[in-house]
Amino acid sequence: MLISIPPFEEISKVLSFQEDDKYKASYEYTLILSDAQTKSETFTSLFTKVRTMVKENKRDTAKSFKQYSDELCKKLYSIHPDIELIYNKTYISILITSITISEMRRL
Repeated sequence: MLISIPPFEEISKVLSFQEDDKYKASYEYTLILSDAQTKSETFTSLFTKVRTMVKENKRDTAKSFKQYSDELCKKLYSIHPDIELIYNKTYISILITSITISEMRRL
């Protein structure tokens, strides 16, 4: 599976991280890069679930990326509660945004 992850600056810009949150976000972004490279079964399963959710739940242009990723994150946790034990909200939000940006580039 080929995974395209946009540069952190682009993700940070669209998610509008506050200065304090950028450090945590950059750490989670690094974890995503590492997970994508090792292609663990857990990450591959998560990526597939999130990508399917992104495709099935198109972003309303009136909503910010932050609002969109928050909504999908809540939905993901409600459907698969165990995911929250492994992946935090920031990680999932960055993954959702990465997939959304990548999907937009394919158009």
